[in-house]
Amino acid sequence: MVAPPLLLGGICNYLSEHQQLQRQLRDDLSLIPAAVEEFVRLFSPYRGFARTVSKDNVVMHGQTVMPGIPISMTYSAANRDPTVFADPHTFILNRHNIAMHMGFGRGRHACVGQPLARM
Repeated sequence: MVAPPLLLGGICNYLSEHQQLQRQLRDDLSLIPAAVEEFVRLFSPYRGFARTVSKDNVVMHGQTVMPGIPISMTYSAANRDPTVFADPHTFILNRHNIAMHMGFGRGRHACVGQPLARM
């Protein structure tokens, strides 16, 4: 139950400091889904998780990772990777590659609350 207050707090704080965006979203409710995705990218409530590989000799970025060795995945860093997101620390409504954010995780570890969060 930590994620919703963290995300909502970040959104409320941001909108209180960016009145023009707040007015834009109030005037055009159709922009809210895109805004939510960008807010989740910027204010990922979960910073990251540790995972282990499930098979021998997995190579990631030239490094061999063996089973049992934890790898830290930092979602907030991935969501601000400048090689993926242009101007990564800036809120950009309708960012063309917003579906690439890691705010809800991926695969079998994806957040089951995604639909609720997007509502």
